[in-house]
Amino acid sequence: MNTNRINSLTEILGYSFNDPSLLQRALTHRSADGPHYETLEFLGDGILSAIVSSYLFESLPDASEGELTLKRIGIVNNHQALFSVAKRMKIGDFIVVDKGFVKSNKRAWQNLLANTVEALIGAVYLDGGMSAATEFFYRHFSSLLKDVSVAAHTNFKSLLQEYLQSRSQSVPRYETIEVQGRDHEPVFTVQCHIEMLRQPISGTGQTVKEAQQVAAGRAYELLCRRTD
Repeated sequence: MNTNRINSLTEILGYSFNDPSLLQRALTHRSADGPHYETLEFLGDGILSAIVSSYLFESLPDASEGELTLKRIGIVNNHQALFSVAKRMKIGDFIVVDKGFVKSNKRAWQNLLANTVEALIGAVYLDGGMSAATEFFYRHFSSLLKDVSVAAHTNFKSLLQEYLQSRSQSVPRYETIEVQGRDHEPVFTVQCHIEMLRQPISGTGQTVKEAQQVAAGRAYELLCRRTD
């Protein structure tokens, strides 16, 4: 990437890299030659989750663990939201792909843009630490955080079922394994069983429905990290 393009992108990102090779790597798809973005995407996903978790913990002190989990998953694993951030930053103009990569495949292109945003977060973290990554997040995700309530209303059971069916997998099975707490304040623990995962995924909530949503959300989050 030449100096002019680096300067142009630096202005868009609002961050100047000490190590430009991290920026180059974050923008390189695996179809192209050289180091690519996938491990940076993995790191960025974890950093994004940590930043969002901290934000939700501080801004919603009275929310239950289940509510916080659903909100976090709804933001961190919302590829449409990540795609919208990428569009605002015009990241697609800077991504390096092999000529064989078909941009006309709308779903593949949108996923690439969303994944690149996570890779950029990972690159900023490696280059400038957590404070730089947090500042980067708030600069570009502020509009998404204005309505975090939307994330809590995401039907993760339906989302997970659609995900599995699109991959010719069986629907998940939910099992209530424990009920704790007082009669008027019960806490339910539910396990979500999926053939693609070796171990069941647990979720807790103040109702069985909430616990199932948390378990489904966590399963969906794990599957997205493994296969998307």
